[in-house]
Amino acid sequence: MRDEEIYILDTSALLIMPIKKTRRRIYITTPETIEEIKRDEIRREAIRLHIETGTLILAKPSRKHLIEARRIAKELGEDQRLSKADLSIIGLAIRYRENNPIVVTDDYSIQNILRKIGIAYAKVRREIRSEATWIYRCKACGKTFERYMETCDECGGEIERTRTRGD
Repeated sequence: MRDEEIYILDTSALLIMPIKKTRRRIYITTPETIEEIKRDEIRREAIRLHIETGTLILAKPSRKHLIEARRIAKELGEDQRLSKADLSIIGLAIRYRENNPIVVTDDYSIQNILRKIGIAYAKVRREIRSEATWIYRCKACGKTFERYMETCDECGGEIERTRTRGD
């Protein structure tokens, strides 16, 4: 995989982007990403055919790479916004990091994490403008939390997600 470009596709890319077999491009996704495409039977069938013909490769990140993806997501306050499929895409990008993959995604949380760890991404339709770190803050008393909670343990107020900084 040294001369080829590796493209890791998330759900938005699988739904929108045409996948064309070329000698220089390798398209990879995860089983969890395909599971997110539940309602679009036509697209699921097209993806199945791409897998059967070798145009699209199914791969899984290792446990080590998933742990690293979760750690980074938590550090940035993105952990509550990511699905199992999102984490699998980030873990796969970490797995292939030395091959300089390009992750194709419109998910702002995924883009934010990839930007933080220096992995390239390409948008399908939309792209973030700057890196962000998030915390959770009680609307009533202002207490902050690292993880999402339904209500504040101090006053019972509603918790909101708040951006703390951007580069």
